Amino acid sequence: MKKTRGFLLVAAAMFLTFSCSSGDDSGGGTCSTNFKTVRIGTQIWMAENLNCDAKGSVCYDGDPANCERYGRLYNRKTALTICPKGWHLPSEAEWDILINYAGDSSTAGIKLKATGGWNEDDDGVSGNGTDALDFSALPGGMCTWNGNLCSHIGNWGYWWTATESGSSGSDNRAIGGYGANSFVSGHPGFLETDLISVRCVKD
Repeated sequence: MKKTRGFLLVAAAMFLTFSCSSGDDSGGGTCSTNFKTVRIGTQIWMAENLNCDAKGSVCYDGDPANCERYGRLYNRKTALTICPKGWHLPSEAEWDILINYAGDSSTAGIKLKATGGWNEDDDGVSGNGTDALDFSALPGGMCTWNGNLCSHIGNWGYWWTATESGSSGSDNRAIGGYGANSFVSGHPGFLETDLISVRCVKD
């Protein structure tokens, strides 16, 4: 266990069984899996990307191995309803609490990134982080056109927020960069039909 700024950080595995909501009238499937969770400051987060099969979600490039490693990618409508009971899609403000706990948007990236799974840049600088908060952010990339066009896996992680989009890209948070230059930001320009990752936070 780690102590950071006077808070005790505890990573614990939970067994969650829940019905996935697809975000539309067709319903979803049942998702029964072990989800790692972590307490960071006053919040409890899922410590891995959601991987629940439901309409409105895809595996990157249609490859189930990418779902196993990075989680599924969800359109916005599905993301807003996919978290299990007792959990919810975090707002922009809830993401910012996490980011500020880790320092700020220019320093949080390296602490939130997993220690593996990130590509190197052209100069050989690793994109991996320190995972100092046990958040284990992974670069699942994004897909468009119902999953037919995918990009940025290994280089960028994108996560929906529950906050409506604005000029700052407040409906999502993105983690990228390399080494000490890793950062967290919003990413303007996503469409509601684009597919990116989901993390849930406890109610």
